[in-house]
Amino acid sequence: MLNSFSKVHELACAGWKIGQKVKVEVQLVKDYGLIVAVDSTFTGFIVNEQTASKKEYKAGQSIEAIVLDVDYDKKIIDLSEKLVGA
Repeated sequence: MLNSFSKVHELACAGWKIGQKVKVEVQLVKDYGLIVAVDSTFTGFIVNEQTASKKEYKAGQSIEAIVLDVDYDKKIIDLSEKLVGA
């Protein structure tokens, strides 16, 4: 298990920062939210509560999102589209 310093160092080395705005591509639209491509290594998830309200999504669509959390072991990034305009 990583200590806090190691986790921050790992975030800095990978280039992902909590609160960072990123451009992602929708891969799948699910009942619970969106699965998006962040880069060739990481997969992103945007749960319905973090999507823009009343917006229709389709595979291949590019959207902007804010990084909420990064799981380096699983190569998963949790994102929010809702916070982009905040």
